Amino acid sequence: MKKLVDGFFVAPQVSEADIQSAAKAGIRVIINNRNEGEAPAQPDSATVKEWAEAAGMLYFAVPVSMQQLNQETLRSYRDAAAQDEGPVLAYCASGMRSASVWALVQSAQGKMAVADILQAVAAAGYDPAPLAGALQQLHGQGL
Repeated sequence: MKKLVDGFFVAPQVSEADIQSAAKAGIRVIINNRNEGEAPAQPDSATVKEWAEAAGMLYFAVPVSMQQLNQETLRSYRDAAAQDEGPVLAYCASGMRSASVWALVQSAQGKMAVADILQAVAAAGYDPAPLAGALQQLHGQGL
């Protein structure tokens, strides 16, 4: 689990033990950014939802394909993250897709400066360079 900002974390594919650890760490919302069946060994969305709900968390599936990313997906991601006052953990295969969508939502909402968004992504260990142009274009346009 890698922190982007206070209250928002990203991670690669989660296991049941990861969900339990996240709950103990105070995470209240899980956002699954994986497409169903993306990899043979990944647990399906229903299974992860069961794990999250058993741990007392809210669960949202917001599948993301960076090639087909659109405003509706960004709004769904934004809405899922806003469902609870507590911290959020978004996951995908490596965490990069979740960090990217978080960055795009932040930029569109104009809540953070583009440089700060890029720095948060980099500090979490992901390459922010591919995002820079899109963040500049979206900045402050709203969702």
